[in-house]
Amino acid sequence: MKKRNLPLDRIPHQGSSRGGVDTPSQQRHGGKWGAGCSVILAAVLVVALPPVLLANPLPEAGFMIHVQTPDPSSCTQWPASDCSQIVQYTEDQGLLEFDLFIYPVAYSDVEIYSAAIHLDWCPDWTLQEWTICGDYEGSVTLGAHQADLDLTWSDCPETAGGIFLVGRFVLDVTGHGVVEASLLDGNLVIGCPPNDMEIGWLVPGRAEAGVTCGYCYEPCDYGEPCTPVLTPGTVLLDVPQGETVQTEIEAYVFGHYGLEPCWNTIFEGTEDWMSLIVDEIGDQDYILTLTVDTSSLCQGDYHGWVRGVADCVDCSAVHLTVTERAQGIPEDDVPVWDADNPQDPVSWSGLKARYR
Repeated sequence: MKKRNLPLDRIPHQGSSRGGVDTPSQQRHGGKWGAGCSVILAAVLVVALPPVLLANPLPEAGFMIHVQTPDPSSCTQWPASDCSQIVQYTEDQGLLEFDLFIYPVAYSDVEIYSAAIHLDWCPDWTLQEWTICGDYEGSVTLGAHQADLDLTWSDCPETAGGIFLVGRFVLDVTGHGVVEASLLDGNLVIGCPPNDMEIGWLVPGRAEAGVTCGYCYEPCDYGEPCTPVLTPGTVLLDVPQGETVQTEIEAYVFGHYGLEPCWNTIFEGTEDWMSLIVDEIGDQDYILTLTVDTSSLCQGDYHGWVRGVADCVDCSAVHLTVTERAQGIPEDDVPVWDADNPQDPVSWSGLKARYR
């Protein structure tokens, strides 16, 4: 077995926010299991420490979960050839397949002998079918929204592309939620006996489905990704038809353990009636000025997002209600574009007067 080393500036801290602690978007929009599932949240005391003190040694192994449409051939034709091809989120709902991988990140060309794994998912989702890949011995114990796997592969199959597919689980997904895998009581055993070795802790793995906007990947090097945080999480606006309004959203970005800035962040609105001005007011701190223009909208309700996009994505939901036109603004005087002077908007009454 060959052990790999990563550059010091990418050494991760154990206890990633994707491995059990909700991302900012999840905290605002429903917690670990998503908006459709209930969960009890515990208070967490966070102590500010220098970035170097937060960087723990590279974990030896972790779990990764790939989400896709159901494919009965996944055990023979793996859906990912290495960690970079594992898809950890989808906007889709309905029948979806979650493929559980063991990822011995600190090793290459390693054999897998046994593992004890706990898998759980959103209580609103239902398991439709499951398959453990390869010739295994052991047991699969199913619960209401969980499964405990105690598995041994006596033929000691090798990882391919640094990953090993344990099995596939097909769930009926309703609403936003997550599937999470963690090590059960016991160890992951790599290498074939008598040349085997136990690993007593693995980074939990997760995959999300029913995503509406925000999500976060677990990086393959278990480094700290650049993560934007937008506040407030929801913006409610009532705007009379034909008018324009502005509001501010605060944003900051963290990542790379503070050792280098996150220059890859962009901020954007998702709808044509939105425009955004971004002002950096400090180191990775921003004020986003959102302009909402209802001149082309009818009365009614509209929804969109302001997105912060880096390695991870966080969002503020924008709920707009276009109300009745304000008194004193005749509908006949709504600005329109003059075809002869496209840069100079005029009113309908102005156009009629011009061509009489």
